[in-house]
Amino acid sequence: MKVSDFRIGNYISPLGMGTTVVEGFCIWDGLIQSSHFAERDIEDFKPIPLTKEWLLKIGFEFAVDTWYFNGFALWETEWGDDKGATGIGYFYELRAKGMMDKHIQYLHELQNLYYSLTGEEIL
Repeated sequence: MKVSDFRIGNYISPLGMGTTVVEGFCIWDGLIQSSHFAERDIEDFKPIPLTKEWLLKIGFEFAVDTWYFNGFALWETEWGDDKGATGIGYFYELRAKGMMDKHIQYLHELQNLYYSLTGEEIL
C-alpha cells in the first residue's frame, strides 16, 4: 500500500481494527491523518475488504447475481494473483461504454473509482 492509493474521505482500518476516515496526508513522510489519529505511518493502516455488508451500507441492491447502485454493476468473483494469493472480490464493468473493467477488492478502491467517474463521494 502507498499513501498515493488513498484520497481524503477514504475509509481505512487503523492497525486492522475498526474504521477511520482519511483526513489528510504528509506525502513526503508517508503519513496519513485520520479522524482518530493525528499522523500515522501508512504501515499502521490496512485497506478494508469490500464485503456484502459494505455494499448494503453504501446502498447497493442485489438482483440475480449482480449488485447495482446508481448505474453501477458489480458482481462477486473469486480471484488469484501470480503470487498464489486468492480471495473473493468484486468485478466492475462499465457496460454502457464497453470500455472499462476493473477488479475491486477494497472499499477505498470502490470509493476512488466512483469518485473518478461521477465526481461524487459514495460514502
